[in-house]
Amino acid sequence: MFDWDRDYSELVEKTKAADAGSKMAEVTPKVIWSPAARLASPHILPVLLVAVFLAGLAYEKADAARSVLSFGMASTPEWSVFGVSALTPNTGASAMIDALPPELVVYERAQYQRFMLGLSNMTLPELQNYAQRTRADLDAAPGALAPFYTDALFLLEREALQRGM
Repeated sequence: MFDWDRDYSELVEKTKAADAGSKMAEVTPKVIWSPAARLASPHILPVLLVAVFLAGLAYEKADAARSVLSFGMASTPEWSVFGVSALTPNTGASAMIDALPPELVVYERAQYQRFMLGLSNMTLPELQNYAQRTRADLDAAPGALAPFYTDALFLLEREALQRGM
């Protein structure tokens, strides 16, 4: 039978001796950082973010230079991720304008040039389909958007007439 006075002290002494022996044998584990943890360190993460930003900026500038060299350039700037940086490529004669048509209600020069540039890349069936959808949208448009749809429809019909629809 277990005698608390005699057996307890013997049991506690054995446990303390075993713990002391096991602590001596323990080796401090070496910290192994995963690649993701290394990248997220406070010294490397800001450098990586700046490098990614600069790489994106360099790519965009190179892309803008390629488009200017291959297509020529129009007079309106094009919006990009890093602000106004590239010149709009000029792919057709309809993208270059001298004066706005007097029938336009709300389109300004830059908006007119971008719209005509987009139309110059469309085929005749695409123009017809776009004009049909624009008519339907104009019928359902609220008052504030109606002038924009009217300008778009006018330009679509004019472009289709010029192509011989």
